[in-house]
Amino acid sequence: MSRYQAALLGLGLLLVFLLYMGLPGPPEQTSRLWRGPNVTVLTGLTRGNSRIFYREVLPIQQARRAEVVFLHGKAFNSHTWEQLGTLQLLSERGYRAVAIDLPGFGNSAPSEEVSTEAGRVELLERVFQDLQVQNTVLVSPSLSGSYALPF
Repeated sequence: MSRYQAALLGLGLLLVFLLYMGLPGPPEQTSRLWRGPNVTVLTGLTRGNSRIFYREVLPIQQARRAEVVFLHGKAFNSHTWEQLGTLQLLSERGYRAVAIDLPGFGNSAPSEEVSTEAGRVELLERVFQDLQVQNTVLVSPSLSGSYALPF
């Protein structure tokens, strides 16, 4: 190996080392932005054949406001809304917030029922009824639009 090649190899190793030291560590489990009060996140399963897992927070202040239901895209589930601090923030602001795992995602088992548009509508209606959700704002990113739009 020539001196030129050894110098290039040394510079390359130094660059790799500096990049390694400068990269951020793994992401934390909760958002750094969330610094609010301690909010309890309740979990459960709806009734029926297609049991749907959900996470729920109740309003800290008993203000009666709209209830917010969060669906999710293909790359995440209800736990993401908790990790981001979204559920906790809404609870602090006086909202009841519910995040559900769509069938086949997170802690909800797959279901044949959701293979049709009518089945997806029926599933959401049943979930809303089971959870006694009223006066609802539905947040539906990405994949979950196939549930929310027909609903």
